[in-house]
Amino acid sequence: GCIAIPQTDEHQSEAQIANNPKANCNSFPVKVINDVLWVWPSSDSNAVLESELTPVPVMPPLKDTDGSVIDDDRIVYNHYNFRELPYGADYFLENVVDPAHVPVSHHNVVGNRYTGPQPLKIMSEEPMTKKGFVSRVMNQDGTYSRQEYKAPCLVSIDDCNPDARSVLELYTSPSKPGFSNHVGRLVLVKDEKGIMPKAFKQFTLPIPIWANHLLAATFLNQDALFLHAQERNLHHDLNFKTAISADDMVTATNNPNYKEMVYTPTNSDRGVVLFRDWLRLKAGGRIPFRGYNGMPTVDNEIVFDQWHSHTKNCKYCMDAHKNAKKVRLTSAMIAIAIALLQPGEKVTRAMSVGLFGGISFASHKIIGAFHRVEFSHAEND
Repeated sequence: GCIAIPQTDEHQSEAQIANNPKANCNSFPVKVINDVLWVWPSSDSNAVLESELTPVPVMPPLKDTDGSVIDDDRIVYNHYNFRELPYGADYFLENVVDPAHVPVSHHNVVGNRYTGPQPLKIMSEEPMTKKGFVSRVMNQDGTYSRQEYKAPCLVSIDDCNPDARSVLELYTSPSKPGFSNHVGRLVLVKDEKGIMPKAFKQFTLPIPIWANHLLAATFLNQDALFLHAQERNLHHDLNFKTAISADDMVTATNNPNYKEMVYTPTNSDRGVVLFRDWLRLKAGGRIPFRGYNGMPTVDNEIVFDQWHSHTKNCKYCMDAHKNAKKVRLTSAMIAIAIALLQPGEKVTRAMSVGLFGGISFASHKIIGAFHRVEFSHAEND
């Protein structure tokens, strides 16, 4: 309820005004777990009780092979990245439980589409329930990873390599039809001696957070081009609709069978099929939206839009954007002044103009990246 109204004067009763129902606003139970803010989406009289009785789907403490919890001093939690993705939460979840896509979609970043694809054996480690499922992905060389889906929003991918263990902690939630909010980070595990494996050194470099966010945008856009078009084409062309009105209880039941609609001939596709089965059998086959206003059409400019999907909502990136604009202007003015005033030796002047001009140009490119990050699979060869 209302706590105080500083605009009241001595002729008004603050208590009387504050107790008026019109002075109150909705209050939602919240928690901060694993540095993520969780909000219970109800403000009725039972909201607090219901939120306390509902487990929050977060990644549990990491354990060693002997079942003991790993000490925090052996774990490195990288910074979270967040972004509004131009496709639905179900398409995000389908994608991250599909290990076969990694070397193809993320060519030259974390894989190679020509040499990376290989047969994968995906086995059920814990059967599907309303709470999710757990799979084990076996590689040809005998190594494996563990994928856990904790409904409705978390996928953790544990690369169970005893010499270099890492975990992807990936959250998603629907934002509007055709879009979802993503929060994720990479978790690294040191060896038993507390030493960081050499394979992870590049992930512990002192890179500014804003630069990390721009690099993540390139990574996410490799997937986004496919998933953005996939969701919207399936919705409009094949009548497979999962983003629908909260009041619509019929459309999802009439959706085509996903396994019959798309071609999934190998065991490597099992993660995709398993998630789609979970959504259909355990979650009603839909993501309901109040005030549903339809699925947008394909628009690659939305995929490349970094400003609205991330930058304007990120303190680190907004600060860097502001500073880059200052550096661009200052360095350009210095370069122009040197060129006009011609102080010092000719060679020194030329080098100085080139240096400050280059700094200005680099700042200009960084500013552009805060607004738009384009990716082309055809040019990534």
